[in-house]
Amino acid sequence: MARRVTPFRVFESGPGEIPCGAIGQALKSNRRGLNREFTAVDVALRAEEALRQRGLREAPRNLKLVRNCAVAEMMKLSPESQDIVFGSYFLNNYSTQYGEENRELRTIEYLHEAKRIIKPRGRIILIQDQLFAEGFAQTARRMGLKVSVVKLPPKLVEASTAEYIKYRRSEERRRELLEKDMKKKPAIARFFKEFVEQHKLKDPTEAYWPTAIIMRK
Repeated sequence: MARRVTPFRVFESGPGEIPCGAIGQALKSNRRGLNREFTAVDVALRAEEALRQRGLREAPRNLKLVRNCAVAEMMKLSPESQDIVFGSYFLNNYSTQYGEENRELRTIEYLHEAKRIIKPRGRIILIQDQLFAEGFAQTARRMGLKVSVVKLPPKLVEASTAEYIKYRRSEERRRELLEKDMKKKPAIARFFKEFVEQHKLKDPTEAYWPTAIIMRK
């Protein structure tokens, strides 16, 4: 089989200080001889520490670790240059960085750049809590993106190395998130109650189960 000329490119938004997933995927791709390139961008990223934890002196040749705002970095990229734009709970922080009242505007800003840089058959894949996933999905649909919302299977959640996904594996941790939101964000309480009733959740903490928002042009 002929080697793919153009690499399959993955851009990860906000992987955190230690982007274990991106490093692992890059190493795995190299071992398998796959023509893939990865870029991981976070304002708090600590590249040297991340590599040290994996016993590496430098990043794999197919991985870029960038300390910067993900949107600012996306603006530098050519249109239709990425196959996947991925983010695990990235919009939790980015969309509310300047207050809850700016959530939709910040979401639109991010999705506009993500849409610009994905290829015609590319995908934007964002992981968010089930409770809030549909809200982000509605914004994406208004922007002309085709959207699917899918709860992550338990096996995938168990196998994940992403910090925020791992945290939500246990009911106890999800309950902590729920109680924290109920105390700090009273406006969520009514929305949460309606969501639980609408989706007939036997376990209310499932509202905080990791859910994928998959978008394409």
